Amino acid sequence: MSSIEETEQFFDACETGKGWEACQQYCQPQATFSAQADALDGVDTVEAYTE
Repeated sequence: MSSIEETEQFFDACETGKGWEACQQYCQPQATFSAQADALDGVDTVEAYTE
């Protein structure tokens, strides 16, 4: 991401449930994801998180 506006757009798309289709333009293919939450155990890519 090259600007704060793009970062904000990514988080808006991600956190409002717009899915991978809306988020992928801001990410590298196979972008990794990690969290310290049991509910997200096994979710290891941004694509999986957004879906």
